[in-house]
Amino acid sequence: MTIQAILIFVTAALSFLLTGLWRKQVVAWQLYDHANHRSSHKGSVPRSGGVVFCALGLISLAIMWLLGDVSRSLAMALLFGGGMVCVVGFLDDLKSLP
Repeated sequence: MTIQAILIFVTAALSFLLTGLWRKQVVAWQLYDHANHRSSHKGSVPRSGGVVFCALGLISLAIMWLLGDVSRSLAMALLFGGGMVCVVGFLDDLKSLP
């Protein structure tokens, strides 16, 4: 099995595990999204589910860069851009940005 395949497997397993833990924390914080006319869900659901995927995606990308599978310029661009998307998305979950 190649290192890339191991990285994919570990990232998927961590996503599964950490999403459940993150959900418990978000519920403890009472951070819910309440359905409205634009929602694709009914009732209240926990917010910020993408935080785990975003963080693990960025960590996986950094590992791929360190292993030489991704160029430095591409890694930096994706890490910066992806990091900004993660931060703005999380802030939107917390404060409902306009």
